[in-house]
Amino acid sequence: MFTVVELIEEKRKGFGDFIKLLRKPETKIETVGLENGKCFYICKSEMRRGRVSLKDIESLSPSKNFLVPDFYSEKISFNAWIPKSLPQIMLFNSFVAYVKEKNLPPSKTHITVVDKEGVYVNFFKEVIKLASSITVITTDERYKNLSDELLSAFGVSLIIREEFSEEKSANAFLLDYNAESVPLSYKGTVFSKNKKHLLNGKSLTPGGFDLPDEYEKLRSEKINKLYFASALYELCDIKELQSLKFNELCS
Repeated sequence: MFTVVELIEEKRKGFGDFIKLLRKPETKIETVGLENGKCFYICKSEMRRGRVSLKDIESLSPSKNFLVPDFYSEKISFNAWIPKSLPQIMLFNSFVAYVKEKNLPPSKTHITVVDKEGVYVNFFKEVIKLASSITVITTDERYKNLSDELLSAFGVSLIIREEFSEEKSANAFLLDYNAESVPLSYKGTVFSKNKKHLLNGKSLTPGGFDLPDEYEKLRSEKINKLYFASALYELCDIKELQSLKFNELCS
């Protein structure tokens, strides 16, 4: 579960509004139920002279995972929640869709995926038919088990390494969400959250995405859509969101 923080700014226009300043700013909490029996909370808190009562918000909220409007993030001292996996999964889905659309011969295609935390383990079978050579940069032991399963089921094993080593291939694709392992000399196509400067390769970064209407209508306007979707998936177990992908990949 998580709590969306909605901050209500004071608007002082006359004596009546001046009287309101004499009372304590109001903070209210609401529960929003989800179809899977889970829920999240909306905490509405009045601001006073650009400030908000953190103590009231924290004491009323059943959750300590807070989603805060981007505009006010610098004015609130408690730590706002940060996504851990859904943005990466969405980029993985976009990456798979991009390579599939190219319809390249697997025998001439090489794929490298950087996944040190094992975020993609349960989704990895999507790439098996796309390339004859697949490397995973990881220290997660689950990939060794996955490689054994793939060899048994498809006759394909993964090349597992702890450090990046550039492969020579006519069609090379590298998924590295944080772009930490990408050398400037890489000549293939790199997929990452931020644009990576390459001497001869191509860098693609995610564009916008569409959240299903049933969840979009629950999102507060000032709350980052990607963070909200991630909170629903990671904290409220809305599994259908794991199929989301970005509408475009920008070069």
